[in-house]
Amino acid sequence: MKNKNKKLLLLIAVTFALSTAVMSADLSCGIVLNNNNLATNKIRGWPSYVAMGSVTTADESIGEALAKTPVDAIFKYAGENGAGDRGHISDLKAEQQTLAQARYIEMNNEDHHKVMPVFVVYTSEGNNGADISNDNNLKIHYINLMNYALYLENQRDYHHKYPASIILNPDFLGTLEQSKSHAMLKPTTKVDVNKMVDSALQYLKLPANHPVFEDNGRGYVQSINWIIHNFAPHVPFGWQENTWSVSSAHWIFSMQNNEIKDKVSQPVIDFINSFGVYQGPFKPDFIVFDRYERDDLYEGNSAWFYNHQNWQNYLTYVNQVSRGLGVPAILWQIPGGHLITKNDSSKLPINHVSTAPDFFFGDERCNLKNIHPAVLNSGIMKVDKHISVKQHLAEDPDSDWTKSNMNLAARNNVAAILWGGGLTTAVAPLGSNGDDHGWLADKIQDYYKNPTSTSLQL
Repeated sequence: MKNKNKKLLLLIAVTFALSTAVMSADLSCGIVLNNNNLATNKIRGWPSYVAMGSVTTADESIGEALAKTPVDAIFKYAGENGAGDRGHISDLKAEQQTLAQARYIEMNNEDHHKVMPVFVVYTSEGNNGADISNDNNLKIHYINLMNYALYLENQRDYHHKYPASIILNPDFLGTLEQSKSHAMLKPTTKVDVNKMVDSALQYLKLPANHPVFEDNGRGYVQSINWIIHNFAPHVPFGWQENTWSVSSAHWIFSMQNNEIKDKVSQPVIDFINSFGVYQGPFKPDFIVFDRYERDDLYEGNSAWFYNHQNWQNYLTYVNQVSRGLGVPAILWQIPGGHLITKNDSSKLPINHVSTAPDFFFGDERCNLKNIHPAVLNSGIMKVDKHISVKQHLAEDPDSDWTKSNMNLAARNNVAAILWGGGLTTAVAPLGSNGDDHGWLADKIQDYYKNPTSTSLQL
């Protein structure tokens, strides 16, 4: 065995001992972990207001830009290829750099604003679950998740009782539901869960004590939840869900509010429950929803340009699913571009125009008469027909883009909004996404003057 591997295993063993000791001490004091009280949509370790976050990279300039805002959270993909590192054991470099950046932002913003590092973790490379049918792939996914969990738990200190958070498996549940009649992974599909959990524990020289899981898709999900609960009891986590899992996301544009529960939300809840994702003793802390990781006009004839009613439909869905599962919601990879006006000084390119910040924060300059003609004349795709942005906005004529809807988000069980993506406008430009020259950052700073409590209820 190489010296590097010996050092890594020694670090993991020490980390496990420390995290177990900390966990035991907390439990002996009567702390109940993962107590999701839906009288509030607050997540342990997160603020008691609707939190703001941003995509990040390990680049130093991004940390400097985010320290000026500041945000409550930064998110980055875990591992080395950002998609599960099939067949490869991660070296934890991405985790170390992102944690260091979070601490840098805390130390260099004016009020030492706490920053939660959030890691997007894949425990299956590919959204259809096919690769976990291979025992070696599954074993290495387990090893990597155990490594992440142990490392993150060991970052706990007096000022960071909940040192990080984890988002699990984007597009995984959505893809399985969308293709469930011929899905590669179903709740009853055979998976060597117990054998590979044992093999991963043995490889890392960790105690081989774990519950007996079902050796199938449902047991696989439970094993993932158990690993985080067991090795990182102070790391809040949740799985991701999509808007298109019921075959497409066109319902956003076509359904009335009162149809969403029966035709969209309840089928999603039932499907998630078929895998037991939010059932049993290892229940996650939150559920994560994205919309589509692109600004609304990023592609010609975009099918993702939302008006007010579309955003209300989206929040209705988020609320119904998250409450149906009994956990708060995080909105993730929400496009941070905005509606540019005739005299807009943000220099935002037309292909990075979006409506989310205008809807959630409000923009006093933004009314239908003042929106830039280039935006109004842009073509979009609505279900099966081409229309202009102007036509789409006119379908919701009473909407007021000057007023904030953050209270509506809180009442619909939203605990945090994490902005941007690799190609999508965020709080600070990455080089690959849109640069709004501080427009969204300024909106967040204004929001922090009077943030919205997470204790609001419908």
